[in-house]
Amino acid sequence: MSKIVCVVRGGTSQESEKSAIYGKKILNILFDLEIKSHDLYLHPNGIWTLDNSPINLQILFEDFKTKNNSENFFIWNCLVGVDGEMGIIEELCEKNNIKNPGHNFISTKLASDKKNFLKFAKTHNFKTPYSQLVQSPNKKEILKVFGTVGIPAIVKPLNNSGVKNVQVVNNFTELETAILKLLENGEKVLIEKLIKGVPVSVFVLEHDNLFHTNIHVYDNVEIPKTDLINLRNETLYLHEVLSPVHHTEYDFILTSKGNYIIEANTHPSLAHGYINDFFRDNIVSLKDYVEKKVRPHQASTY
Repeated sequence: MSKIVCVVRGGTSQESEKSAIYGKKILNILFDLEIKSHDLYLHPNGIWTLDNSPINLQILFEDFKTKNNSENFFIWNCLVGVDGEMGIIEELCEKNNIKNPGHNFISTKLASDKKNFLKFAKTHNFKTPYSQLVQSPNKKEILKVFGTVGIPAIVKPLNNSGVKNVQVVNNFTELETAILKLLENGEKVLIEKLIKGVPVSVFVLEHDNLFHTNIHVYDNVEIPKTDLINLRNETLYLHEVLSPVHHTEYDFILTSKGNYIIEANTHPSLAHGYINDFFRDNIVSLKDYVEKKVRPHQASTY
């Protein structure tokens, strides 16, 4: 039986367009590889379609389970940001025994919960910013956080990605206003001590039994080569202890006192920014990477 790949893309968040473009790129690659594919699209209004026909997601996955050979049917999840980090697709794949070359449900949920991820990283001796969680608009609770975290601080949604709704605050009024705004939107709020340093992202993937990394330093800051090597080694160690099976992006702040891990992104787009540059420069061929994931014993090097 030939391979069938269902590409999941779209979304309801501000990153839906990015996901749509990423998913389209994967669909084009599958077409070039002559692998049968379906376009499973999450629209901004929450409606799902399969090849432009409205569907019930739960029923669809149950049908996939009964109508397809599990060894030849794959889901490639191109949802990015909060849509991907909710773990809906991963949970459905595991429930219905459908092959998903991406992360499992547990890894996805751990990375999406910033507070628990930082706790996990700290147990493995990584430096993490001091943080507190706020779940109610109680002023005493906010004052307590103000007293323990201090300012300047960063206010961010607990389970969201990207820079939207992330705010640096420099006094109590700004802190309270930012917290209340997120709480009104139904968000749990994480308050982090602001770490001053150089923001850096590290992308990691495994290909042909080798780990590859691409390091992006923001603000065009020059970082000594030895520091970049140390950061790469730290990232690979973190990647190993997290035990992910798919590509992941890690965000750090580099300081004179060491590297602070901020968060992990299990659902980055492979078609945007420095990650797209990594594939475009043919360090690893995206076409080959996709093929090795969906038919590992047949792929050729491009």
